Amino acid sequence: MCSSDLTVIRASSPGLKDAIIKINTTGLPKFVEGETPAVADRPYVRFTGNEAKATATIFGIDNPTSASSQAQGHISRMCGDGNPNTFWQAGNTDLGSWWQVDLERFVNIEQVKLTFPDEANYGYKIEALVDENTWKTIADLSETTSTDKVRTEKMAANTTARFLRITFTKMPVGKAAALAEIEVLGELSK
Repeated sequence: MCSSDLTVIRASSPGLKDAIIKINTTGLPKFVEGETPAVADRPYVRFTGNEAKATATIFGIDNPTSASSQAQGHISRMCGDGNPNTFWQAGNTDLGSWWQVDLERFVNIEQVKLTFPDEANYGYKIEALVDENTWKTIADLSETTSTDKVRTEKMAANTTARFLRITFTKMPVGKAAALAEIEVLGELSK
């Protein structure tokens, strides 16, 4: 059974009647006042009806993020902010550190492009949330020997997810898990 939260939004303007909408949300992520980071402002995009067409789009930029921990000055939202010079970094060097993104919609994922802050041998798994508490590995690069700063991982057909998590399974000696950018290429799920 999923718990739910009620959000009430009121729009008002002098001389006009207030409009109220109530949204009942379930599942993850849970908003915790004072702990959950605010989402960056995004420009309004008018819905035209053409958005549902199956075209490859990049997701993951300026989406809500979270992480297992974060070093001072390297918070989770610095990955996916569109700036490869800023990055998230775990607050320790423990294996299993993770960073995740809420794509805010279900996406048929074709590939995931990861940019690391430096050229180093990071090993990782890309996971998708399949229900409220279960993550499924959709790409396992735990044993990679790559030191490329930018890596693109192609996904199997019919890989659909809203939440993605990168779990670090190997790090360079003395370094913490770190990720500068993520780009998810895919189509809106119908």
